[in-house]
Amino acid sequence: TTLIPERLRRRHLAAVARYLATGRRRVSWARAPFVGLHRDGRELEFDVSIGEALVEGKRHFVGVLRPVAERNRALRWFTTQADVSQAIASAQTLVDAIPRVLRAVCDALALDVGEFWTLDAETELLRCRGTWHGPILELLDYEAATAELSFAPGSGLAGNAWLGGEPIWAADLTTDPRFTYRGEIARIGLKAGVAFPIRHRGAVTGVLVFFSRAPQQADLMLERMLTALGQQIGDFLARLRAEEELRASAERFRALVEHAHDAVLLLDRDGVVRFASRSTAGVLGHPVEEIAGGSAFAL
Repeated sequence: TTLIPERLRRRHLAAVARYLATGRRRVSWARAPFVGLHRDGRELEFDVSIGEALVEGKRHFVGVLRPVAERNRALRWFTTQADVSQAIASAQTLVDAIPRVLRAVCDALALDVGEFWTLDAETELLRCRGTWHGPILELLDYEAATAELSFAPGSGLAGNAWLGGEPIWAADLTTDPRFTYRGEIARIGLKAGVAFPIRHRGAVTGVLVFFSRAPQQADLMLERMLTALGQQIGDFLARLRAEEELRASAERFRALVEHAHDAVLLLDRDGVVRFASRSTAGVLGHPVEEIAGGSAFAL
């Protein structure tokens, strides 16, 4: 069995002989580049970690090979997580957040178009709630057409990801029966697609769909990454939605009490007035500015 390409064998043997003679290391043993030979003749790039031990007076070397492609995927995963987290942190509303999240994923994974789909509670159909695409793509017709589309769970890429609850791949959009091949997609040359659900507390709450002009194949590590990313995004969107509902509720309350004829006061546990409606001045005869922040027992 040959693990080292013939063109590199003499160099490796010389390096081993030099180390045995001098005891000096010319590369890091923690991680060094290594080119290995696959059984089919292909050369593969690895990171190699080397260890040394004496066993029964004999010197032994141990090498651990780690594919460079695996390291690159891991780095891409951490980069994607960081980019999405940054996009999430800078968003204030759902409308603001969706295109930022789509762009972060597209930029990190070299994808060209992103879509965000959620279930319409009234029709029980999936509808597109936001898109993002690279600046080099002219997609006005595409965006308008997508806004009119809807899918039942189990139909289309979005519907299949929603129903199955797992990432799905479309290596060839022209032949995949799960994809409705829209004319605008054909015009700009998008070839492959991937869809994955976003979750909150175990339930699917939306689907992200992405398209690429470059071929895309199913990748187990990338599937795991997308699954974790779907959970991260789902938790964030749920929090953002709750914050929006809380702000809307506060605005409704404020609008209600501001137009009330009765005096409306909000007190904390110590009796300090945290809010006083405008009508309070007319009812109690004290300006609102004097009441708010003061003690209700001192009025």
